[in-house]
Amino acid sequence: MDVNEKVHDLVKLYDVDEAVVGDINNPKDVAAALQGIESVLYIPTSGLHNETHSAKVVIDQAVVAKVKKFVMMSAMHPNMSTLLQHTAKLKAEEYLVYKGLTDNLNYTILQPQHYCHNFDIDLVEKLGAYHCFYNKNTKLAVVDVDDVADAAYCVLTQDIHQNATYELSGSSYLSSQEKTDIYNKLTGKNIPCIEVGIEDFIKQIHVTDTYTQDALRAVSYTYGTFGIAGNPNVLQWITGKKATTFEEYLQKQLAKKAILEQA
Repeated sequence: MDVNEKVHDLVKLYDVDEAVVGDINNPKDVAAALQGIESVLYIPTSGLHNETHSAKVVIDQAVVAKVKKFVMMSAMHPNMSTLLQHTAKLKAEEYLVYKGLTDNLNYTILQPQHYCHNFDIDLVEKLGAYHCFYNKNTKLAVVDVDDVADAAYCVLTQDIHQNATYELSGSSYLSSQEKTDIYNKLTGKNIPCIEVGIEDFIKQIHVTDTYTQDALRAVSYTYGTFGIAGNPNVLQWITGKKATTFEEYLQKQLAKKAILEQA
């Protein structure tokens, strides 16, 4: 579901049965989208200033629609109050927990870690460097989105996850410099890792709304000062396999890129 009519392109691209154009903040649109739906995987749009409100709308309509399972994608450590988007997700989680109790909504909360794909190999090759907008030596745990997708599939198709909150982290705990070093090892290149000031970064990506600007400043401060850690045990228990390391992720992406370039 999206306000952009291009959402219909997903039907062909990803072999889905139906895509719906609508406003996630409009209860009527959400109710229409949920007609006949038994299970919901709710993935909020990144950077919404009203993310908590949007989540409440979807949760309320899921209750009305009597969905059998509601899975919400949140974020690792939503109680880290220095991150604006985490605070919004924490409030959304709280609302879902209460709805689970008052309306017997079968819910599961998934809290993925910082994604591996934030290291974009196409952009790195285009720029000839890896640019990060926080201290390049602080460490962050990362997770492969494919592992998160596998976990979501397991939760949606198994009946043992009601009322659960799961942290989804990979096993790699790396600084931006260390990620760059791994990339150089795999490719034989010698690209640098460059710290970009947050205000310069905001200008580079043409962010104009003040909420997203403040959210990015908060990410820069938190990641640069503290980093963020995680543990892969829960992810590995859910999926029944070892979590993808950052190096394995890069190997996979580089292999895909090589195939596309040969086509």
